[in-house]
Amino acid sequence: MSNEDKETKIKDILKNQDLYKVYNVSDINHKPHPYCITEKHITGKYMCLTEDNIIQLEKEGSAHCGMFTNGNVEWKNSRTSKFNIPCNLSYEEHTSDNVCLLQLLRNGTSDEANVILKDLVDKVGESFVDGFVFVDTDEQYRIS
Repeated sequence: MSNEDKETKIKDILKNQDLYKVYNVSDINHKPHPYCITEKHITGKYMCLTEDNIIQLEKEGSAHCGMFTNGNVEWKNSRTSKFNIPCNLSYEEHTSDNVCLLQLLRNGTSDEANVILKDLVDKVGESFVDGFVFVDTDEQYRIS
């Protein structure tokens, strides 16, 4: 399920409460880095570049991640004299955490906040997203 579909589903579940607003659903903490699409992925073979198409292009040997490392933990999306070791991981070996970013619409109590989040998790399942992140607002609302 795409992040946009997850966001829509969470917004629908939270529509009857006034404490949280969905900011977005996003992938964070990319390990070892975000997968890098290259010109070899854009071949005209596929009208739409999907995860399945990326995996198929890798199996065919037509394309791979376009990131390069210097041998340490630094990555770059182009080859240079310093960054000259290509990423050899498959698309599926590039991982990240999928989180729902929420903003508070007002101050709330811990009990109230927990009830709403527990209800959300009960409806979507524990593995729907890896976690929740709270995004600050100008109003500086808090859970106490």
